[in-house]
Amino acid sequence: MMPVAGSAYIYARFSMGKFVGWIIGWNLILKYLFGAALVASGWSEYLTGFLKDIGIILPVALSQAPLVYGNQGWQTTGVLINLPAALIILTLSTLLVIGTKESARFNFLIVTIKILVILLFVGVGVMYINP
Repeated sequence: MMPVAGSAYIYARFSMGKFVGWIIGWNLILKYLFGAALVASGWSEYLTGFLKDIGIILPVALSQAPLVYGNQGWQTTGVLINLPAALIILTLSTLLVIGTKESARFNFLIVTIKILVILLFVGVGVMYINP
């Protein structure tokens, strides 16, 4: 019997065996690892830009990715860690460890903030419409 709410790992394990399930499971972990790292790196750029706009300048040695891809391929930047990205991942991981209920509350809060920002944008933009 296979659970209804299974993932690719569950399906592969039950249909093709433990070894294939193990391979699929590790592939999923690698996918999530790289996906989270790339998203956190992007968020880090937004965060450092926002902090710069309000007058807080983070050193480049703490706010860049260790590797960048340019015209000549992958190059090192001399940076050991992207600190804002690491803090973002740590914060979100902590939130997930705390539990689903708190994660749902946090998600509700973020969605509420997004909706308020959109409504504020539309409300201010309406004043500039020239019929």
